[in-house]
Amino acid sequence: MAPLSLPSGLPGCIEVDPGAMYLCCLTPDAALPDSEVLAAAALCHVLDPDLVYEPFCADFGPCNLAHTWRICQSLRRLTAAAAAAGLPLLLLVGAHPHRHANAAAALGAYRVLLRGMSAGAACAPLRALCNLPPFRDASSGTPLFGLGVEAVVAGLARARDAGFLAWHAGGGFDLEEYEHYEQVENGDLNWIVPGKLLAFSGPSATPRHYGGWRTFTPEDYVPYFRATGVQAVVRLNRRMYDAARFTAHGLAHHELYFPDGTCPARDTLHAFLALAESARGALAVHCKAGLGRTGVLICAYMIKHHGFGAEEAMGYIRVARPGSVIGPQQLYLRAVAPELAAQGAALRALAAQRALPPLDRGERGSPAADQENGGDWTLASGRAGAVEIGAASAAATSASAKDPQRPALHLHPRKIPLAMDFDKALPSDLEDLAADDGSGWRLSTLPSTSSYAGSSRMGAGLLNAAERGAAAFAGVFRTARRQSTTG
Repeated sequence: MAPLSLPSGLPGCIEVDPGAMYLCCLTPDAALPDSEVLAAAALCHVLDPDLVYEPFCADFGPCNLAHTWRICQSLRRLTAAAAAAGLPLLLLVGAHPHRHANAAAALGAYRVLLRGMSAGAACAPLRALCNLPPFRDASSGTPLFGLGVEAVVAGLARARDAGFLAWHAGGGFDLEEYEHYEQVENGDLNWIVPGKLLAFSGPSATPRHYGGWRTFTPEDYVPYFRATGVQAVVRLNRRMYDAARFTAHGLAHHELYFPDGTCPARDTLHAFLALAESARGALAVHCKAGLGRTGVLICAYMIKHHGFGAEEAMGYIRVARPGSVIGPQQLYLRAVAPELAAQGAALRALAAQRALPPLDRGERGSPAADQENGGDWTLASGRAGAVEIGAASAAATSASAKDPQRPALHLHPRKIPLAMDFDKALPSDLEDLAADDGSGWRLSTLPSTSSYAGSSRMGAGLLNAAERGAAAFAGVFRTARRQSTTG
């Protein structure tokens, strides 16, 4: 196949696959050549309609797992069609930098998840795209940390190598089930570590109705949990329901509270890891929204037991469950990752010497083991077959919500992660500082502003501040602001 001869009016193109695939990120002043000229040179496809992301606040990506799957399948078909026509494939993306970042992440995902490439090889041609904006967290405050495109691609490659995703080997993905259960009206849940760790939104004590949908209670989740191997629930937020509503159905329940938007104390972190390591089945983990506190602990587990780096863990979980890990939790993961990685490496070395299975293998085993037993593993469910939960809620859901070709957008309020946006939040706004939380945590003083410094120097301070309470935690930000203002 002859290399693409770029029309003179089409700058900014990079060669992704030599002679076969090109990506053109347009600029505001770029003028597209005549369509006949482009059609004669390449099979053209505009990526913008595929780059779907529903923001919580100022976040803009990366695309969730369902849309990533769609893009990967589309690129597979387009590549085959271009080869059959004897033409290269030219992918066009609009001028907005956010589009460029999402397009680069999607192409990297395609190359690692469907083509089976290493993260480094997948990202090598994409590095020619200069000034890609980093992805930010889903909080409403000033971003503390930028997550690069390469971190997202590396996280997906690590998830592939860990057996979470097997698209390159012909492994399936239940698109309909993923898009059904990730919606708030259908439970707002996602499997992050298949068969081991599920993240979900915190149940309410009584159903709260909002137009055509309602919040879920513990009883709404029980049938799904029992059918998919969940044996215990871990609650990270203050008590919103009686734990007996899970335990009465044979599900263990554990309390590991820490305040919304903050990071876990060392004892809390190690208690969670011990629970996950000793559990014979899966754990369902929730805080208020199932994003911040839930995400940081699940990421810690992946760092320790599956070899993820901190950025890789955040990159993967934000594709599997957008909005996860917020504010200072990002820097916390970077600070604690070396210790967790060393612990995990030591455990794997010991297990290899003793010929023992890895600690994360529960009663149901791994995705590979389930495949051998005839199971149809999917990331969305953790087990073959879909289980309907929250019947009263699901009845009010339109048919299009489960249509994989026409995903329904969320037309209701999403649960927004707080991420300690001290600039705007008042004590009465913080769900975990109510008088009945029974935790001993108190935010005695609030900083008057939250101009966060995005430097990694905050990470080490967060580790110690989490041990001393929320007031000390807030002090880290006051200090960082003074340093960033005077420095």
